[in-house]
Amino acid sequence: MPLGTSPVITVLAISAPFAAPWFIVAPSLGVFRYNTLARPKRMLLATTVAWLIAGSVGLLVRAAILQRAIVLPFAVTALTIVGALLLVWHGLLSIVLSRRIGQPAHDG
Repeated sequence: MPLGTSPVITVLAISAPFAAPWFIVAPSLGVFRYNTLARPKRMLLATTVAWLIAGSVGLLVRAAILQRAIVLPFAVTALTIVGALLLVWHGLLSIVLSRRIGQPAHDG
């Protein structure tokens, strides 16, 4: 990290190529719709598909910005770790919401 660069700015710069496609792709695939949010199986499937698309686009955007090739170990690591975090977060959220509205957590 260059001298004088804030860690917050660094994190934002690293995450922006991935966050921008996520916030375009996820809503268009219904990830944030209530009928998806409250159904765990549907939520996990929608999140997985949206992340694979958005994450892949993010890798391409990052490569274009940095003018470098996509490094396979980074791509696998980024897609896997962020995907796992999204699935845990969305899975837990979906279970809580499904219980609040009285649907079984296993409802798909």
